[in-house]
This record gives sequence, structure tokens and C-alpha cells, in this order.
Amino acid sequence: MQVKFTSREQFLKQVKDIKEWVVLVCECIERQLQEFDKNATFTVSNIQNLFLFTAKIYKESITFSLPEDQVKQLISKGDYSFDQYLWDKIQEYGIHFQLNSPYLKTVYGLA
Repeated sequence: MQVKFTSREQFLKQVKDIKEWVVLVCECIERQLQEFDKNATFTVSNIQNLFLFTAKIYKESITFSLPEDQVKQLISKGDYSFDQYLWDKIQEYGIHFQLNSPYLKTVYGLA
């Protein structure tokens, strides 16, 4: 999977709604998960100021939530800090993956 942003920071500045950014990141994660398991899904829903994430991969299902303020804080830390947080949460639930794609290498600062 090759996800390349010339400047994610510039793109983020153009996104007016934090929900739009969250959806874009979730789509990146879902595409990457589908390289590990073609039936994988990663979805997000928004209830007031709370984001609810659900991942289904390898017949496992996990759900976790994040307040909108925490999402904003993660995004402000760096271009891929939010992505990395979500990937770390996925791993906490016992779903492991190799950092062998350009996207994951970028997320974890290995590229």
C-alpha cells in the first residue's frame, strides 16, 4: 500500500471539520488492515464529542473510543501521531502486524 502525502500538515489545515480528518485516517487504516485480511474493516462513528472506533480483522472485533479533544491533541502533536495512536490501540487488543508497508513505516517514523 502506498499512501503518500506531499504535506499532511498542509492538507490538515484545509480540513475544516475534525470529523473529516478522522474519517480520512480511518480509511487509510482500513486499507492497510485489508492488506493483512481482505475482509477487515475499520469504522468510526461520532456521538456528540466522542469518536467510537471499531476494527474487525482475523474474525476478531475490537471497539474503543476517544473524546474529540484528545483527537485534536494527538493531531496537533504531529502528522501521524493520531494514526500511530490508533495502530497502538489495535495492537493493545492483541492484533499484531509487521511494520513493512510504506504507510506503517511512515506512521512509526521508520521511513
